Amino acid sequence: SVYDLVIEELATERRVTRFNFPGFGASTGPIGESIEDYANLIVGAMDELSIPRDTDLLANGFGGFVAGTMAINHGDRFKKLVLVDTGPGFPESAKEPVRVLARKSVSEGMSSVLDAAILRMFPEDFIAHNQRGGTSTKKTLRGTEIFD
Repeated sequence: SVYDLVIEELATERRVTRFNFPGFGASTGPIGESIEDYANLIVGAMDELSIPRDTDLLANGFGGFVAGTMAINHGDRFKKLVLVDTGPGFPESAKEPVRVLARKSVSEGMSSVLDAAILRMFPEDFIAHNQRGGTSTKKTLRGTEIFD
């Protein structure tokens, strides 16, 4: 994940718990279709793991939308919220390039879209200075299967 390059440093000063939503990473399992379903899933996992209420929550991308929903519906469940690379919405015009990548990955395989996918996830200067992260991310994405 995008946290692979910083997780060790974060863990030197904090207890770190990482969650993958169903369908992300190697996670599986049922989930509803709403952001609230994802937020409730994470809050339930935090409760199950006895993660304390003074926990700081760091989230990016889609996880940022979920974390924002957690703040609205379960704001007493954590102390601080840090959102990274999370926009307030995903406009329709921005969805079409992602749809093009999805269609191409289904018809030609994930390898055909890896460079474009990496560029959508990371700024060019980050990629240039973190070749290990880009290579690791490509390796992970190459093994991802796309389903209709």
